[in-house]
Amino acid sequence: MRGEKRDKTPEEVFYESIYLPSEPHLREVYIAFVMLYLKCGGRSGSLDHYIDKLSGSTGLDQKTIVKNIRKLANSGFVTTKGFLFRPTLRLKETVNEEEFREILNNYLSFIRNVQRYRDWLEK
Repeated sequence: MRGEKRDKTPEEVFYESIYLPSEPHLREVYIAFVMLYLKCGGRSGSLDHYIDKLSGSTGLDQKTIVKNIRKLANSGFVTTKGFLFRPTLRLKETVNEEEFREILNNYLSFIRNVQRYRDWLEK
């Protein structure tokens, strides 16, 4: 195994194709928000809808989540429309839209399979 190059997971490929916040704590919240957004079918939602789930997946308290979402919104990583929030996916220049659609579909399949596996383990 040592010295062999392994294939990247769909998750790694997905996050390498978009820009991520440079600050680690903001990146963690952003990645959790993107995953929740995709699990919800790409629907914008109120912060009240997402806050408990984000707090649970990141381990941060709700005040910190709100503060980080505001910072992400100010830096363009989160889009707000009224009271609805959604992450903004900004593609890197090396990825075109067709490639990204394929990457996104692979990642969505990956998320669904991981969830099915977790459901199976809990039975």
